[in-house]
Parts: sequence; C-alpha cells; structure tokens
Amino acid sequence: MRNEHYDTTNGLFKGPVSLTGVKYRNGVLNLNLSGNGNHISSFKLDQVVQAKPFVPADLTGAHTIDIVLGDGSNAAN
Repeated sequence: MRNEHYDTTNGLFKGPVSLTGVKYRNGVLNLNLSGNGNHISSFKLDQVVQAKPFVPADLTGAHTIDIVLGDGSNAAN
C-alpha cells in the first residue's frame, strides 16, 4: 500500500492532509496537518497558537486544530 503523505526514504510526513469529524471525548475535532517533517512547528486550537501541542480533555462542541510540521528547528514543546 502506498502512502503519498509519508516519504519512506527519509521518514518525513508531507502535508497537507485533513481529518474531519474526529470524536474526542465530548468534542468533535477537525484536524489540519501541513508542512513537511517529523516535528510540530506550530499548533493552533481554534486559530489560537498554543504554547504546547495539547488538546484539553474538557472540550465540548466542534473545534479546529491546525498543525504545521517542520524539521525540528522551531518545534513546539
């Protein structure tokens, strides 16, 4: 099976890709991944940059998560 979003020669993700309607506890997440690499460079929850790539367990309703991947030089903690 071929996966066009994963480069097997160097082990890096190649975006963009989206997952919608992902159920998480009492919420529904729409996930957008973009960039190239294997580290999170930016993590936004509902268009707000987060200090850490974390999804609170008490979310309810629909939310959007935008993740930008990179080579690790500007990785989120």
